[in-house]
Amino acid sequence: MTHPQPRTDSHTPGWRVCPLTTLVIGIVVIAHAVVLTLRTGQNLSMPDALQSSGAVVWQSDSTYAELQGPFDLWQGEWWRVPLTTLHHASVWQLVVNVLAFIYLGRLIEPKVDRKTYAFLIVLALFALPLPRLLLQSTWETWLLKRNTFGLSGVVFALFGFAIAMRSQRSELARSISPQVIMVFLVALSAGLVFVSPKRWPVDNLSHICGILLGWSVGFGVATGLRNRFRQIVVLGLSGVTIYAATAAVLHPVWNGRYQWWLAENNSDPSTRLEHIELATKRAPQFAWPWYLLAEQKLDDGQPMEAWQTILEGYRHNKNFAKTTELSHRIWNQFQTSSDRESALQELRKQLPTLDLTRQALIPGVSLAEHYAATEQPLQAWHSLLGHLEQSTAKPEKTDTIERLARNAWSQLKDPTHRQAVLHSMALRMRKQRREWQKKLIPNRDLITYYREAGELLWAWECIIDELRRTPESQELLSAAQDVWSELPTDTRRHRARRIVEKTFGRDASLWKWRLGILKEEALHSMRLNQPIVLPLEFLGENRLQQDGTPRPQELSAPAIDADSPESAIAGQTI
Repeated sequence: MTHPQPRTDSHTPGWRVCPLTTLVIGIVVIAHAVVLTLRTGQNLSMPDALQSSGAVVWQSDSTYAELQGPFDLWQGEWWRVPLTTLHHASVWQLVVNVLAFIYLGRLIEPKVDRKTYAFLIVLALFALPLPRLLLQSTWETWLLKRNTFGLSGVVFALFGFAIAMRSQRSELARSISPQVIMVFLVALSAGLVFVSPKRWPVDNLSHICGILLGWSVGFGVATGLRNRFRQIVVLGLSGVTIYAATAAVLHPVWNGRYQWWLAENNSDPSTRLEHIELATKRAPQFAWPWYLLAEQKLDDGQPMEAWQTILEGYRHNKNFAKTTELSHRIWNQFQTSSDRESALQELRKQLPTLDLTRQALIPGVSLAEHYAATEQPLQAWHSLLGHLEQSTAKPEKTDTIERLARNAWSQLKDPTHRQAVLHSMALRMRKQRREWQKKLIPNRDLITYYREAGELLWAWECIIDELRRTPESQELLSAAQDVWSELPTDTRRHRARRIVEKTFGRDASLWKWRLGILKEEALHSMRLNQPIVLPLEFLGENRLQQDGTPRPQELSAPAIDADSPESAIAGQTI
């Protein structure tokens, strides 16, 4: 069998010498003109215009941002596969691809059998988008870009075909010189190196597959694939392969997004539930399918199954806000302590490293109520602290929090447990620590804790606040005098005086006298030779003498070293 002679009549028009190349170029130019018309006439974006003109475009669901994919293909529109190759996203892309296609087409088409040339182009149009469409839903890499269009894959298929045919066609060997080969290899390498999903979205996978496809066809032709039976076998295998790959692209059942899309487009509840379950298994990283599955089970009256589902979804995606909302709803369905304990065991099983005091899956107040009901006061306290720590604004159910905290505190009999709670509050609440300690813990316990911790001013504040409630307590008066004597600096004592004045108002002077503060102020005034003014309330029952003047009170100075400058006022009276 002789090879067809090149059709190189110089007087023959180019479109007659290369009719298939001219036809493809005409289709490509018309397709881009349609895209531009749709874009300007209907004010569409470029992706929308390409989609309207038949290209495969990656779409996003309006409700769920994670639900993305080639929805048109999933609806069965298979013809979009070859049309995608004929479309271009910009004029410069169209010009580059058309020039390269014309260059290779004019070299190859006149020198090979026209049926072989047509077979190669049609095969490339259908086959080259398929690898990317099959893989891009599963892996997002620098080779797999979503919205990619253009004839460049077919151009590289012609290049691969020409490389394989150089040994059989001397004309091709002369035309496809090493310099031309180097140019195409540099273009391929540039696409691999400088690919960018926004600035330069090159479809490198189609380029590589195009070279392999073209070389395979050229190798088959060059090695004598001339037997008609072999040709039929090759055509049949090619058709079956393309059909199977197209079917897989239209129905990627292994893909979690596809199963999710089927669920959203199915009205039958049982079928929808099956597809959502498949979506969670095949794409566990997506949070919405877990949420929808758990919500469906909760609506079906299966709170424990819903709880297990939402926990598993949280394990895969901890940053989904609606998971917390749904987990609260599910937890509130557990009415008995045994059900809630079972739910907690499931949580510990699926999330063994989760700190229950800092988790958001269970409302802190509700978890504290459960611990209080099961006589676990320390856990109840830590749950409340976790709830207060996570509350950026004023927490809800303040009265409930105070009631639970005081009840749990009264149940804490071990002093080490109380110390642990107070230490945890100091570490976790910091700025709001004092405010909540006063609300949640009895003052008498705080007094002991603050004195042992050396926080004397806070101990003083607690004592004064408690004296306001029980003014006759000698124990508190004694504790106050001890704390006052332990305050280290005048600044601290000045703040302590202000606390007394703020707490008792008009009765502040009387309380200063009872606490020993006024006596110290008087001694200080005596040292400075300043007048001392005492209210009549301090003069006892017989406030006035017979002549109407106040009865003097003894304000003896403490024992002072005789060598001290203050010894001059020792024993003086007012």
